[in-house]
Amino acid sequence: MDWLNNVVNAASAQSSLEWVAVIASLAYVILASYENIWCWFFGIIGVIASLIVYWQSKFYLDAGLQVYYLFMSFFGWYMWGKNKAELPMAISRRKLNWHLIVILLGIAAAYPLGKISNYFGGTLPFVDAVTTSFSLITTWMVAKKILENWLYWIVIDLICVWAYWTKGLELFSLLFLLYAIIAIFGFMAWNKKSPTQKLFQAEA
Repeated sequence: MDWLNNVVNAASAQSSLEWVAVIASLAYVILASYENIWCWFFGIIGVIASLIVYWQSKFYLDAGLQVYYLFMSFFGWYMWGKNKAELPMAISRRKLNWHLIVILLGIAAAYPLGKISNYFGGTLPFVDAVTTSFSLITTWMVAKKILENWLYWIVIDLICVWAYWTKGLELFSLLFLLYAIIAIFGFMAWNKKSPTQKLFQAEA
């Protein structure tokens, strides 16, 4: 149970800023899984706190990613609330070939991002680059209520669990493990509300 002791010790040593980032970000994911528009409010708080934490830990791409998250939080808040007087935005699906293109674009974008991070001495630059490039895409998918966003988040979150644990950010590592678990339930919840077509079969 050494890993558990490490988490407990790390949690007690975290700064108040890290706790704000963790609690707000966790609230964002939980509320998003319920399609609650207030997820974006907590997302904004978590993003600002996380930006500072990541920068201090030399996860430069993750720090830069928070700026994008901030913009997307306002965009998502607008998109989810603009039809308030009508029916809420419907959950949609995408075809498999659409996802194959997305995956290729994510991989292609990761290489130059990794080179940039490596140049500035970033931590785990190419791992950071992969999670950053796919997080950019997946956050947009959340704002557009594309069902499969949760599947992307599961993979991204599990990579981050390992990366942050390696860096010594045990509390953030545990947070992303919780993210992955919530993403599983988020996918199941959205899947029940989405069109009845088979997975990856809806029109793009």
